Amino acid sequence: SFDQIFSPDCEFRRNHEPQDFSSFEGEFASQAAFSQGADVKWEQIASTNDGRPGDPCIVTGAFTVTRVMSFRIRASLAQRVVYVHFSAKVERQRGDPDNDRRITSFYYTVVDKTPPIHFATPHVAKVEKQD
Repeated sequence: SFDQIFSPDCEFRRNHEPQDFSSFEGEFASQAAFSQGADVKWEQIASTNDGRPGDPCIVTGAFTVTRVMSFRIRASLAQRVVYVHFSAKVERQRGDPDNDRRITSFYYTVVDKTPPIHFATPHVAKVEKQD
């Protein structure tokens, strides 16, 4: 759940614009509503906190989400591809013995694209001249 991952006072920025928690959470729900499934590919994940579990750390990376939509374009299902680059600050939370580390700031850049539709290439018919 989002409440277990993000601090209640987490700062969110989407494409460098401030965003509140309900908008952030709603964005994921609305994207999932019209899809039949999704494939997530994680890339370039790095952390500034190697070997110091008690210190705050920054986790950065990227992931690509390919969603299969519930409608078709020509013969195949439509797709949406979302590219996300993020930076998250993870810190200990005071007074929370169950889950003491949460994301306290989350900055992310989103690029949402529709993959190109590949139509069959028409072939030129040979027409022979009749006498």
